[in-house]
Amino acid sequence: MTQTRKPYYVNEQGEVVEPPATPEQEQEQHLTIINPLNPGNMLPSMTNLPLHYQALHLETLNAEEAEEAMDMLHTYTQVVPSDLKTYSNTIITILGAVLKQNQEYNSKKTGEMAPGYYNVLLKIDKIARDEVTGEEYKVIVKSSSKTVAEVMVSLMALRGFGDWVVPYKALVKVAPDNRQFLQRAVEQKKGKYE
Repeated sequence: MTQTRKPYYVNEQGEVVEPPATPEQEQEQHLTIINPLNPGNMLPSMTNLPLHYQALHLETLNAEEAEEAMDMLHTYTQVVPSDLKTYSNTIITILGAVLKQNQEYNSKKTGEMAPGYYNVLLKIDKIARDEVTGEEYKVIVKSSSKTVAEVMVSLMALRGFGDWVVPYKALVKVAPDNRQFLQRAVEQKKGKYE
């Protein structure tokens, strides 16, 4: 089977099939959409929902579990994120990650529809305080870097989508041209990064 970058559909027999013409056909045919970022992980198709909602597999959870999953996702998507560049030349402790799909939008510059894009949202071990409620929350940092996305999508495939059991320590690097990199914090002569 040839891997494509666009999502593709598989029927109950595991055969790749043409995309359905309508959402009703998709449901009638019991098709599954394959996540192009992690082809081994089958995501049930939820037509027109962004990837970060599809990844929760809400239809497989009971009501309480689905609400907990949504609450967890909202700890990433419903706060104002910091820019990853803020942490340049700093070791950060990543507690989890989400790939957020921003669907097509009406451009303020051109007035035309523009294609969507992806951001990686990282939850780190720093604390911020909500200015309105005074509540504390874990800082979320955002990156649209392809290089950072490659690292984080691989980690999400291993550790899961959202909060992780084991944190990941990484050194943030930002090049003069604003390209961003995450380098795994490794042993040095004086010991491990703490």
